[in-house]
This record gives sequence, C-alpha cells and structure tokens, in this order.
Amino acid sequence: MTDILAAVRWWAALAVVGLVAWPLAWSLLRRLPDRGFAFARPIGLLLVGYLFWLAGSLGFAGNDGGGIVLALLAAAGLSWLAYRRRPPDDPSLRDWLRANRRTVILTELLFLGVFALWVWVRAQNPAISATEKPMEFAFLNGVGRSSAFPPLDPWLSGYAISYYYFGYVMVSLLGRMAFVAEPVAFNLAIAWLVAGTATGAFGVVYNLIALRGIRNYELRITNYESGIADGTAVGGRLSAVISLLVGALAIGSLRPTNTWDWPTYLLLGSLAVAYYVIRTDGWSWRAAGRAAFAAPALMGLSSLLFLPFSANYGSAYSSASLWPGSYTHAWNYLLVYGLFLFFIITHLVRELRDWTTSWTEEGKRRMEPHGWLIIMGLVVFLSASAILLLRGYWIAPIALPIILVAGLLALRPELPAARRVVLALMAAAIGLSLVVEIVVLDGDVGRMNTVFKFYLQAWLMLSVACGAAAVWAWPAIRETKRLRTAWSVALGLLVFAAALYPLTATPAKWNIRMSKDAPHTLDGEAFLSYVEYGDTDYAGNPITIHPGDDLGIIDWLRRNVQGTPVVMEAHGGNPYRSIAARIAMYTGLPNVIGWDWHQRQQRAVVPGSAVTNRIEDVNNFYNTPDAAVARNILAQYGVEYIVVGTLENAYYWPQGLAKFDQMIADGTLEEVFRDGTGRIFRITN
Repeated sequence: MTDILAAVRWWAALAVVGLVAWPLAWSLLRRLPDRGFAFARPIGLLLVGYLFWLAGSLGFAGNDGGGIVLALLAAAGLSWLAYRRRPPDDPSLRDWLRANRRTVILTELLFLGVFALWVWVRAQNPAISATEKPMEFAFLNGVGRSSAFPPLDPWLSGYAISYYYFGYVMVSLLGRMAFVAEPVAFNLAIAWLVAGTATGAFGVVYNLIALRGIRNYELRITNYESGIADGTAVGGRLSAVISLLVGALAIGSLRPTNTWDWPTYLLLGSLAVAYYVIRTDGWSWRAAGRAAFAAPALMGLSSLLFLPFSANYGSAYSSASLWPGSYTHAWNYLLVYGLFLFFIITHLVRELRDWTTSWTEEGKRRMEPHGWLIIMGLVVFLSASAILLLRGYWIAPIALPIILVAGLLALRPELPAARRVVLALMAAAIGLSLVVEIVVLDGDVGRMNTVFKFYLQAWLMLSVACGAAAVWAWPAIRETKRLRTAWSVALGLLVFAAALYPLTATPAKWNIRMSKDAPHTLDGEAFLSYVEYGDTDYAGNPITIHPGDDLGIIDWLRRNVQGTPVVMEAHGGNPYRSIAARIAMYTGLPNVIGWDWHQRQQRAVVPGSAVTNRIEDVNNFYNTPDAAVARNILAQYGVEYIVVGTLENAYYWPQGLAKFDQMIADGTLEEVFRDGTGRIFRITN
C-alpha cells in the first residue's frame, strides 16, 4: 500500500506541473490537432524545473520548498499570460475540452496505463545496484542535499557535479512535490520516463496522422523535438519571440540533461526554423537572410539559457576521430533496425510512387537538359557506396540509398509538412547509424558510448516516423488482397522477432537479483538487508560483505546531519562489484573520492592525479597508525565525519583503525554513533 500511495502522489505531482503548463502548450501549439495536450507534462516539468534550477543557480531562491513554490507560481503566471494573449477567435480551454473529450481521455488512459505497468515492472527488481545506477543515485541524493546549483558532487568533495545533471534536478523536484524519498523516487522516475515517452510519441504520431488528413494544411511547426511553435499562436512579434524561446529552452535543456542529444536536435531544430522562415516568406534573398539569422539565434539562445550549467561543466568528450576498429555487419544491422527498415521501405516506395505519378511530359522535357547532372550524381553515389563497402563499412549499401532517397523526397516543393517531417526523421536517423560506423568520440570505451547514445536517438526518431508511416500506408495496402496478406505476414514476423527481446529480457532482468528473498517494492535500497557478496580483505583473504550492516550508519547520517559536511569512507577498487562509496551514494553527503574511473572521466579537464592522489590519501588515512598523519589528511579535505563500517573493517589494517580510539582520547574525535558493526566519528577541532 505504501508503494501504491507513493505512485499516486507521483502521478499527482506530474498532473500539477502538467496543468500549470497546459494553457501555455495549448496556446503555443494551437496548430496541432491535440493543441499540445500530450506534451503538457514534459513541457510543465521542463518549465518548472528550469525556473527552479535557474533561480537556484543565480541565487534568487534556494534548493528547497520555497524555491519549488516560486517556480510553480512563475510558470503558472507565464502560462496564464500566454493563454490570455491568444487570438480573439480562439476557443476557450473549456470549449476545446468539451469538443475533444475523447482525445483527452485516450491520452490520459495511455499515460496512466503505461505508468502503472512500469511501476509494476520496476517493483519486480528495484535494487539500485550494478552498472551506472549507484552513480545516478549518488547524484540524485547530491542534488537534494545541495543548497544551490550547480549541485555538489557526492563522490568528490569540494567540487560540483561535472556531468549532465539537470534530469536529476527535475526528479528531485518531483520527489519533493510528491513527498517521496529518493530510494522510491529513483524507480518512479523510470516509470515516468517510460510513460512520458510513450505518451509523447503517441502525441507526435497522432498529430502527424491528423495533419495528414487535413488538405492544404500549412503546418507552422516542423519538428516537435525543437519546440518551435507557430509564430501566430499568440499573435504578433511577441509570439515569435516566445516560440523561439520555447524552442531554445526545449533544445537547450538537452545539454544539461543528456549532452549527447544536444547537437543532433540543435541541428534538426535549426533546420526547422530555417525551413519555416523560407516556407512562410517564400524563397528570396531576404527570406534566406532571415533564416540565416533565425537558426543561429536558436543555437545561441539554447546555449545562453543554460549558461550556468556550461560554465561549470567540463566534458570528457570534446573531439572525435575516425573509428579504426571493427564495423557493424549487415546482418547485425538488420537485427537492430529490421522492423524500422520494413516501415521505411514501405513509406519510401509509396512516396516515390506518389512523386512519379505527378510527373508530366512538360516537366520531363524541362529536366532533359539536366540529365547529365542526374547521371553524375548516380555515379558519385555508387562510387561512394563502393568505396565505403570496400573499406569494410558493411551497412553503407543499406543506409546510403535510404538517406539519399528520403532526403531528396523531403525536398520536394509543395510537399505537406507532416510528410516532410517523417522523411527528414528517417533520413536523419539512418544517417546517425552510418555516422557512428565512421566516427568515434575521443575518450570513449572503444565506441560503446558513441554507438548506444546515438542509436537511442535514431530509435526515437524512427519510432515516431515509422508509427505515422504505418498508419498512412495501411489504407492503401488493405485495398489489394495479395499485397495486404504479404505485407501483414511480413510485419507479423518482424513484430514477433522484435518483441522477443522485451518479452524475454524483462523477466530475465527480474531474475538477476542479488537475493531472491529481497522484497518486491519500489524502495531501491530495500535489498541491502538481504544480500551478500564476496570480496577480498586487507591481507588478500576472501571475505563476505553484508551491505545491510551499514544501514545503521546511513540512517543516522540521514537523520542527524544537516548541510553538506565531508565524510571520510573507504575507497573500493572494484565499484561495479561492490558497494564502494556507499555512504555518499545513499546520503548525498560528499566523500573524499568515489568511483575512480567515473571521476577521472568526468574531470577530463583536470589532471588525472587529482583523483589518484585522493585515492592514495584515503587509503593512507585508514591504514596509517600515525594520528598526526591522519589529522593532516582530515584537514586537507575538510572532513567532518569519519565512517568505520563494513568496507573499512574489510579493506584496512587493524593497526591503522586502532588510532581512532587514540584520537578520541586526545580530543580530536568524538564517537557519535556505534552499533554492532560500525562507528561514526565527528571531528571536534
């Protein structure tokens, strides 16, 4: 029941931010059939989260309840102002809701259904352990602990987080609005991301399909990701400025949320702005000049709005080079993209047929003088494909034709904007899948991050584009029995093959539990009392670690320590297979050093010795029997609390740990907590 109530409060918090932003979305996205209803929650969370973060970054408000209330009120004011400035002939929200009740109910049921489903999925294996989850949980707790932004780094005392942390700010904000503790908020955030993505994708496809059915419809928004809304939505030049700001905010937020997404959608958004200007004004040098101004303006604003983030962020990936390793084989590529390619080919065939049927004899004669250009283009294309194939780029013969055909078809004059968007997304997504075969970001682990980060973008674009393409194609396909049968059978086989992974991998993930006895709950740290794992002690002997033994220490620090004092805890050399840096992770209190590789990766702009020196100091602090040496290390890092728990007793020599009683006797320390397995000391001077 506790988990259910937490989920209900989380849903209510999302409903609040969605209602706050709904008048703004309704006004700015008035040209969309659903008036932006499907996007109200993410727009609301983005707007409230941004105002909250900005106020905390500039010192106008604190990272507390007062700051959240201020952000909600400011967002509500902006939203109401946009609604009040709508055109006089625009219906009221109440009238629109009456007329579109079915759309609203369907969207809400979809969100609620996916959210409830994924709450249940997360409850099957909620443990915050393995892979990057401990780091993410540390950042979430660090954000909640910080008094202002940028938030402190729990795994490197004295430093702010040098990572894309804005997503954790929004999760922390929702958690406090819903009165949900971080271990539960972590899993509810995942459920919200799945439900929000599903609803947003549904909204995009629904609007594209609806727009496709409206004849001669002039769409004023060409890319939903960019957030660039109709310049006439609220009237006059002010509306154009607001639209540009909303687009810049949506795109700019990607940089502090997931930096890898920012360049891709910044490019797409800039092209969308330029396209809108030229389509609205018609082709002229003046229109080209306006487009050349508007696109860089979007780029500049997207950076300016998040300047407090970039001023404190040092990226580990700032350059790229040619990938010298192995390349993706065509069969593996088809395994990943086969279902999408089926929809893409279907759509391109239909678009080519539509284009060729519009040819006239007069138009063909006008093209005859340019025939040599077409032939030269084909020669260049075939030569490029052959060269790439000979160099080992096995997917080039698949990707290049799609990129070329979809790109050229998207450039046709008088093409409805909804179809142009779908073609552009297809070309961009397949283009990304080819780019990562050729280029890798320097500093990557092989090309792991480069591939999976950009593949995620490609999947999102293709999910939207192919959903609309499938709905558009079906009415024509079902008219011919043989075609309908063949197409349906092929689609059924591909959907079955694609569904095998989520249907088999999800239960498999549930079964990867450190303990079968751990409860099914939303509490991501409930597993600690049920698990154990093998490690090696200070003398190289095998030892069993019981993470639950440190819960008393963690609970005391949470309840009794205010602010962000520095905590000294053990450094673990194998973080993926241990609970290293667990005190900072579960409390948000900064320790001297957390996970070695992650900190060196995130501190690429500082020497690697800045991290390795701290590791040496932590190990020396616990191992040295000399209290004077220990005091110097404490002073160097401003440590206020020392933890001696499960890992400290396992990793460090008893002679070194014995000095703490001596330091209590000489007045350096006082013991503030003790249970059967651990102690906490506070530095007194």
